[in-house]
Amino acid sequence: MNDFTELIDTLAEGETANEGSRLLNQIIKECRDTGNTGSITLRITIVPKYGDGPDLEISDDLSHKSPKRNRLHTFTWVDKKGHWSRTNPDQDALPNITDISVRGDR
Repeated sequence: MNDFTELIDTLAEGETANEGSRLLNQIIKECRDTGNTGSITLRITIVPKYGDGPDLEISDDLSHKSPKRNRLHTFTWVDKKGHWSRTNPDQDALPNITDISVRGDR
């Protein structure tokens, strides 16, 4: 009986195992960086070459899904007319305060 890991090591003359190892390291790093989930999928297809004969063709497809980074949220308020604002329209501005924020700063 042949071993599953032995088959993976021989797929595409070892390229599948090499690419899988590289992807595994990449996805693990990305998952740790983002705190989100990633995945690797290996699909193995086995096709009899001549009906019920002993010849088989085995092919593989290795795919991955990198974790998505969380995007920053933008908080806004809506006034009575339905217009949005980055400041609360129901709150008076503080006197003698100058806005020094830079675009893209938040």
